[in-house]
Amino acid sequence: MEKGIYDFIQELFFRMGIPTRRVTLPCGDWSWLDHGLRENVLGIADCGSQIEQKLRAYEDDTVYFFTDVFHCSYTSFRMLERDSFYFIGPLLFERVDAQWIDRLLRSLDLPERLREPLQSYYADVKFLPDRVMYDHLIIQTGEYAFGKGSYRTVYEDAGFLDRSNAVCHDRLRIPEEPFRNTQRIESRYAVENAIIAAVFSGNEGQAIEQFRKMAALPLPQRLTNTLRDRKDLCITINTLLRKTAENTGVHPVHIDSYSNRNIQSIEAMTSEEQCVSFAYQIIHGYCRLITEYPLKDYSPPIRQAVTYINTDLTADLSLKSLAGQINVNASYLSTLFKREVGVPLTEYVNRCRIDYAKKLLQITDLPIKAVALQCGIPDMQYFSRMFKRQTGVTPRSYQKSAGFEVRRMLRQSPQLNAPGKTSHPNRTGAGIKNGSGDLPPDPFQAAEKSGLF
Repeated sequence: MEKGIYDFIQELFFRMGIPTRRVTLPCGDWSWLDHGLRENVLGIADCGSQIEQKLRAYEDDTVYFFTDVFHCSYTSFRMLERDSFYFIGPLLFERVDAQWIDRLLRSLDLPERLREPLQSYYADVKFLPDRVMYDHLIIQTGEYAFGKGSYRTVYEDAGFLDRSNAVCHDRLRIPEEPFRNTQRIESRYAVENAIIAAVFSGNEGQAIEQFRKMAALPLPQRLTNTLRDRKDLCITINTLLRKTAENTGVHPVHIDSYSNRNIQSIEAMTSEEQCVSFAYQIIHGYCRLITEYPLKDYSPPIRQAVTYINTDLTADLSLKSLAGQINVNASYLSTLFKREVGVPLTEYVNRCRIDYAKKLLQITDLPIKAVALQCGIPDMQYFSRMFKRQTGVTPRSYQKSAGFEVRRMLRQSPQLNAPGKTSHPNRTGAGIKNGSGDLPPDPFQAAEKSGLF
């Protein structure tokens, strides 16, 4: 790369107010790189040896992008001379205000006394509102300097800048309190384990109490976007508890359905407060899953049979069909099911179907025949006889007496009337022993929130 090209690049960035610098190794002073932030503002020992080690590993014809823990971005590449390098930066691609400084202090665990020095520092760092424009500028520069298609770009973190004794895992070390960060991490993991243990046992009250402790901890902020950071925390909680539910024996088909709905809800959040509130709902939901689907005490064949039943009540749930699906002898399945569940398989299936029918009759306006079909009983007369045998009344009488007040309240429910909600969900399954069913989508969820069930 000829010297005239470097002069052109330097002039180009100078006119845009973007700081650039050429440096030849060895370099005795690196404070210019971050405009004195680490040495003059933070009092961090010289990290020149780490920088030089990194630069010597640079490949030819390669442009490197990196951003440090202070959100300052840099670009660098090796020049024609082997030990000479070109630096562009530091740059900011986000506006700095009081809230931004608050988040930085919190995320890096910095003392309040650094607020004003940091504000002064960032006031002197070049801000570019358009990162895409900058990237295009670098691409054009690279093509001009190295030739089109003859170079590559590499995006890295700035660990070589912050890998000093003043920084520990993206959290700044406070000299007077050297173990504070370690203790906070230990506390967070201890609370997480307590939440997992409580959910595993279905103890919702204890799980909620432990989450309150977690919410009170000074959690690290990993991203500058606070809302995205809180969404990721919700996703982390969802993932931890999803595996917890699986370890208790809840079948993945139920876990997956609930977990996927959670992710969709999390991504739709528009505030940090919604994220915190929804984290409580996640814990509540997984405790319910574990309570309603306690499969850990059942043998594998019965777990499979119960899951098939709860997954689709409209399927062929005869003893012969289920035995074929599970690949066991029908007589063996019948005996095992009665011994472990406490009722014959056919009776269990009928209970699940009628329990589901009762809820459909309570909170929908579906015709009786449609209810019977959704419960997997196409014969209307047989459905009516079975329903009356279990409830003491006909489906129509039950719908009139039990459903009228429920539907009236649901029509006033904001959850039910929200855009995109359906009043006839394809709900499947019913809970083991208590027959309470799968985690309900709307409008069943609205009914529960209204205190009807």
